Amino acid sequence: MVESLDDGVGRIMETLNEQGLLENTLVVFTSDNGGVGLDELGPIPTSCAPLRKWKGHIYEGGTRVPAIASWPGKIKTDVVSDQYYSSIDYLPTFCELSGISKLPEKVDGKSVVPLLFHPDNQSTQDRPLFC
Repeated sequence: MVESLDDGVGRIMETLNEQGLLENTLVVFTSDNGGVGLDELGPIPTSCAPLRKWKGHIYEGGTRVPAIASWPGKIKTDVVSDQYYSSIDYLPTFCELSGISKLPEKVDGKSVVPLLFHPDNQSTQDRPLFC
């Protein structure tokens, strides 16, 4: 599955490059939950170590997921950030990047554009996140 996923993402990136769209496209690769684990059924198929537990649990192993953002010429490469945000932040982030300033009234997310361009930015850290 990982090889197939890697091939698919590679084809997308290659097509964007061939079409001359790569440098005008923000690509975000992420997940919606932690790894799978069912210890009552035997060996656990994934590891979220050093985080505790996995999908279906409120511990970080079930809620914390990696995200990869790529935008050649806009986002620095080879940068790892430990700053957090939530998937609810994608709507306001994409709207800001698209020049859409008026969001629906009850949007809970917060734009993480400052974090994309400045990975050490602490602006997303001023609020609690809940599962």
